[in-house]
Parts: sequence; C-alpha cells; structure tokens
Amino acid sequence: MAEPWGEILYRAAATVAGLVALLALLNFIYNVSEGEPMIPVAALGLAAIIWPIGLCCRCVFDVP
Repeated sequence: MAEPWGEILYRAAATVAGLVALLALLNFIYNVSEGEPMIPVAALGLAAIIWPIGLCCRCVFDVP
C-alpha cells in the first residue's frame, strides 16, 4: 500500500529542512576558517520553519 500524502510531505519537508541546516553548518564552518565566525541565523530559522510545516501537513493529510 502506498504511503499517505501527509507522510510523504512530512518526509520531504524534513529532508529539505535537514539540507538547509546542513548547508548552514557548512557555511558556519567556512566562515570560521576565514576568521569571521558568523552564525547563519536566517538559514537556521528557515529550517526551523520548514519542519513544523511538514509536521502540520502530516497531521492534516493523514486523517482517514
């Protein structure tokens, strides 16, 4: 049986949020190596917004 749409959207949102957080971490490491330690707050905030949206999609679309 196929996965429900809510689960698919949640996994996609979690994957995108994870990639954004990973890129933010790599950007932070690069900035530290350049001598300018700057935390990419906007990117981490974006990842923190994407994940709950996927969680809401899972709750809404998984209703039988």
